[in-house]
Amino acid sequence: MKRTTEIELTNMCIIKNGNAVLVMNKTDSEFEKSLTFPGGHVEPAESIQDSVIREVKEETGLTIESPQLKSFVNFDLGQQNKELIFIYEAEYNAKILKTPVRQTYEGKVYWISQEQLKQRQMNQVINAVYSSWLKGESKELYFSVQDS
Repeated sequence: MKRTTEIELTNMCIIKNGNAVLVMNKTDSEFEKSLTFPGGHVEPAESIQDSVIREVKEETGLTIESPQLKSFVNFDLGQQNKELIFIYEAEYNAKILKTPVRQTYEGKVYWISQEQLKQRQMNQVINAVYSSWLKGESKELYFSVQDS
């Protein structure tokens, strides 16, 4: 029995500023359209925490410091493949929240209140990540391609 599997390592960061969080209306996603949080792939010679700092900078133009690991998504892609998405949280203290922070080929990035975000369309995985974060939970969120 084979005990190894291919794993894609990615990250996502919930950046808060008071009651607002930074979201991305990602247009290049392989999943259904949804608001999401900035993040991306971990490069081969990079720590996961360094990758989230780099990805946030690339996608938003913001520099975050000391992001805190909150939970992770274990996404079973079938065919003995997995994606692990490490969910981080960071604080960004700005007196003026610019909308949008940035727009790239990946989508528009902007601040939204936590109450407004609850009313917006999010896919199943992003909704679970956000709900778990709101509750202050630190846990594994498991999904499989059969769930989506």
